Amino acid sequence: MALIRRTYLGVDLGSTDLKAVAMQRHGRDRLVTGARLLRLPDGLIRVGSREPNLTDVDGFAGRLRELVAPLAGREERVAVALPDGCGRQLLTEVEAPFGSHDEGLDILRWQLKSHLPGPPQGVQLDYQLMGQQESGRYRVLVALVNRSVVEQFESAFEAAGLQAVLVDFHSAQLCNWYRFVSDFGEDTVLLAVEGGSFSIRYLVDGRTVFVRCRDLAADARLMFQEMNRSLAGAREAHPDITRARVSLHTDWEQPEELVDAAASIFETEVQLLDPRFDRHAAGVDDLPASRLVSFAAAAGAAERMMR
Repeated sequence: MALIRRTYLGVDLGSTDLKAVAMQRHGRDRLVTGARLLRLPDGLIRVGSREPNLTDVDGFAGRLRELVAPLAGREERVAVALPDGCGRQLLTEVEAPFGSHDEGLDILRWQLKSHLPGPPQGVQLDYQLMGQQESGRYRVLVALVNRSVVEQFESAFEAAGLQAVLVDFHSAQLCNWYRFVSDFGEDTVLLAVEGGSFSIRYLVDGRTVFVRCRDLAADARLMFQEMNRSLAGAREAHPDITRARVSLHTDWEQPEELVDAAASIFETEVQLLDPRFDRHAAGVDDLPASRLVSFAAAAGAAERMMR
């Protein structure tokens, strides 16, 4: 009798399109068994942190069903990558580990009240302890999203017959996939440019110590300026960032300008990342390699479901 493998689904939400990946476990490996992209009408998703992002929940749910149904089979659970502009990621410090997860939520909601994208009771917050520093304090990576933004997306998934059981930001899911396919053992700067979106994540011993995300025009000059500003901001607290390995993920068809810009700013060789779908995918031959690169965040979301 053939073994029936469970399918894990990852969905990456963008303002212009939706991407979905189906993944299965093969021993210790993960195999992408399907990938689909669906273009969205202009204005259906208006990314922002203060107000709900969908202008037509039912219309979005219909397109979500159209996207996911051919991949899902009987599976209803999905992991989601939200646009980074839906909320905020930041790092802060606390004196000691929290007694419980709920205690941590209460303390951080009070400590970060000036950074919240709305009234404290209306903000959904989650966090991850990133280790103890030499000072004895603990660094915490915090994700902040207006509750109305998350609840609207969750209701749209429910209307599509799906359960959004794991939700994180696009840049975090992207980083997760490259942790799987690349060697992030040493200190690494992960730069990501997709269309006009930019993110930078500095990892020390695999832990995020700096993160910054911006939405810009898809212009190499603007990306150069943003890389420069980001490095200057990160270097104030993390001078060792100048010795880190620098990796770049991009869906630009001609990434050379970005590679050269990053190499100039960081004064080091820049590795252009490959999501390695040639080794970790089957059944996606209808998508050209240049387009598959943009599925990395959806793949990272699906991979998170396996843990």
